[in-house]
Amino acid sequence: MGRRINNIEEELGKTKLTAAALALYLDINESTISKWKSHTEEPAIKTVDDVGEVLEVNNGKLLIYNERTQTGLADALQNKYKELLKQGIEKKVLSKNSKGNPIMVNNPVFVQALQIFVTQHKKKHSNNLLPSPVIIEKKLADIEDKEIEGVKIFICNGPNDAAVSHQVVNIDRGRCTAIAAFNELKDAENYVDMVLRGYISFEIEKSPVTKKTSSKKK
Repeated sequence: MGRRINNIEEELGKTKLTAAALALYLDINESTISKWKSHTEEPAIKTVDDVGEVLEVNNGKLLIYNERTQTGLADALQNKYKELLKQGIEKKVLSKNSKGNPIMVNNPVFVQALQIFVTQHKKKHSNNLLPSPVIIEKKLADIEDKEIEGVKIFICNGPNDAAVSHQVVNIDRGRCTAIAAFNELKDAENYVDMVLRGYISFEIEKSPVTKKTSSKKK
């Protein structure tokens, strides 16, 4: 599953409208909406607006709130761009289209240099970045240990008989214990973000230790 960007599945689920009907209205394949749900593809901004018109919700509700830490990447990227220009690397190079006609395209050397710079910058500052919340779209009882190996905190689906849709589980508090529950996935993600930032902490319950008393022989 790719990085979660759209929240269409959750908002669509609050209505009686099916993915098949929505796909016909938008004049797209139903498989496209399935890809939105699995986040293997994301809708264009114009499409998000069209979906919002149908569901009658603000566009913001159709997008996942992704918290990002400022590391100065934008300014650093601009400086790298100027540096490459000073080195004499052209932004555009001559190429040919499918018909063999000459066209100007982005210089792949320039593009690659910028992309490598961004990757290196993020790696350099990765210690200052918070991990994205781990989301497992299963009920807690159905999650296998291998799926949460190395994971300290994650979000999963609520049980069928519960009034909540999402649960937050902190492994340190117990493999099968939810520490919080929310109806909105966005609220659950914000809660996990606060936990990771240290705004919410927990005292891990320890089993009482029974002191052994030794009787001395008289």
